[in-house]
Amino acid sequence: MNNDMEDFLDKQMENENNTEIHQSKNDEFFQENQLIFSNYKKTDKEPRKDGNVTKWVNVKNEDEEYAFKSISEKDKRSVQNQVTILRELHDLQNIIKFYGLTNDGNKWYLITEWAEHGNLREFYTNNKNSFDTKLKLRVSLDIARGLNFLRTVEILHRDIRAENVLITLKNTAKLTNFKLSRSYNADTLNQLHNLEQIRYCAPEILERTPGFKYNNKCEVYSFGILLWEISEEKTPYENHNDFVEITKLVLDKYREPFSENSQKMPDEFKNLALDAVNHDPEFRPKITTMFEILSNCFKSFENSSHMPLQDKKNVLPKHVPKLPDFESFNYMTLSEAAKQHKKVDKQGKLLGDVKTAYKCFEAYANSNTTTRNQIMAKYYKAYYISKRIC
Repeated sequence: MNNDMEDFLDKQMENENNTEIHQSKNDEFFQENQLIFSNYKKTDKEPRKDGNVTKWVNVKNEDEEYAFKSISEKDKRSVQNQVTILRELHDLQNIIKFYGLTNDGNKWYLITEWAEHGNLREFYTNNKNSFDTKLKLRVSLDIARGLNFLRTVEILHRDIRAENVLITLKNTAKLTNFKLSRSYNADTLNQLHNLEQIRYCAPEILERTPGFKYNNKCEVYSFGILLWEISEEKTPYENHNDFVEITKLVLDKYREPFSENSQKMPDEFKNLALDAVNHDPEFRPKITTMFEILSNCFKSFENSSHMPLQDKKNVLPKHVPKLPDFESFNYMTLSEAAKQHKKVDKQGKLLGDVKTAYKCFEAYANSNTTTRNQIMAKYYKAYYISKRIC
């Protein structure tokens, strides 16, 4: 009995020590990313619905607008994950921009760029007359561009839904809320889904198969549901507000149908959304394919002679970050490219596609991507040249 009690107390002490170590690292992380609180002042604009996000400006330049999101003690760990990822995805057009953390003496805040129109659902609810076909296609393309970039840096968002897409003053859609995001190789979290998340969950997630790992196919499914929502301007399964009921509908292969309200949307758009929510993950398109199709839909609509005058306002921004030409290297990721020169048969004959891999390295080395990717790309580009691999 004494030994059991000693073991129990030892474990308790170990847990307390681990908690203290983690808290110390957490505090250190927050201090490293801290900005000076007095450099900002709060505006009169009402907080967002949940009350956690308020609008602030730079005291020296009130044209610089920021979103301050209050951070609770229990959210500190997830915020650390968000910050780590957002720092990696700096200056990308369709990812919300992160500036830092600050403290008013009592509470910590996450500082990001201000999105004037709020989240996507708030946007289409409040802008029924201006959310036309052209803008729907543009917003869809913005989201696809953001997801496509996440794919190239091998990050899964893991929570694609209308609330996690913000719309800026210039009607640009940006992905936000990366607290559940992980790299491709990271362990899957034992994630508890709320009702809103369930509306976008792939059937393979809802089946709760032991050992199942979230992947790109799940992300594609969520995006497919979101495309339907953009077209219909309705919450998915809005007449069903029960966790079990929605799960049963999805597992029984029911998907929300397109209505007459979607007649103005291109058939390619609607077919893409339907393909993305296929019950069998293997029949869903790749995110790169979705990006291509949505890009073509947008360009075709933009160039159509019968385009309504009001739609012509919703043009893409002229200045966009320089991203790799994905098509030139068949959408190969850097990790895939780095393996090509190692693919040999038993006789030592090279089997990998090193020419395409080199194009991948060259594109990433010269593009506006993450620092990590640029370093990796430049290293392998130099390696290929020095070894005369191609």
